[in-house]
Amino acid sequence: MEFFLGHAATGVYYQFMFDCGNENGAGDVLFDAKGYDSSWNGTWKRRVKRYPDKWSAIVKVPLDEIGLNITENNRLLFQAVRGKSYDSGTRTPKGEPRMLREMASWNGGWVHQMDSFGELTLNQN
Repeated sequence: MEFFLGHAATGVYYQFMFDCGNENGAGDVLFDAKGYDSSWNGTWKRRVKRYPDKWSAIVKVPLDEIGLNITENNRLLFQAVRGKSYDSGTRTPKGEPRMLREMASWNGGWVHQMDSFGELTLNQN
């Protein structure tokens, strides 16, 4: 799962990525960046719950780390993207499984493209 949080006024956005397949976090792949700057590291957390036919995730991002003060500005740009690789059922010329990759986003937008992000309005309740 990959998601982006951004500020329309500043043009700054943050990228967060995690593996939905690891419920306990062991061997989890976590990645974050400020735009394309992967040296930025946030203290965000995630919790994943797996079910036979679905999964759910709760993510906690400290808003002050991404420059948001909810009493001054409660709007964020948001994009969620899911990538999934699966076997196509065919083989490459070398006899290896031919893998296909599916990408889907909640609003049809794309990664690192702030003009395609949706908007979240946060409240303090």
